[in-house]
Amino acid sequence: MKPQGNWTCDGDPKNNDRAYNGTGPHEPEENSGGYCVICDLPREAMDRSLAKKTILSTPTASGSPTSNMAPTTLSAGGASGWQKILIALGVAIVLGAVVWALTDIIPKGG
Repeated sequence: MKPQGNWTCDGDPKNNDRAYNGTGPHEPEENSGGYCVICDLPREAMDRSLAKKTILSTPTASGSPTSNMAPTTLSAGGASGWQKILIALGVAIVLGAVVWALTDIIPKGG
């Protein structure tokens, strides 16, 4: 059951959850319902106890950081599936045109 009572919203989410997108900071507003009457942020967005804590690295005894997160490979500028198909099709067309042009240039025995 949700706690009852008034709560204050200033339009700036306090729980670090990117899912909450208000209309931006505003003067503190006292609310009694589930959502802010000014920016429509839910009450949960103002609850610091629900903050998501992200630890990217912690220092070890030697002073060098160690990652607490699983390694992730990001493909910057990599082609998606349909782009690879289009590239292959383009290469095939160019190669076909080159072969066709060469067969016209090379005389047929006769």
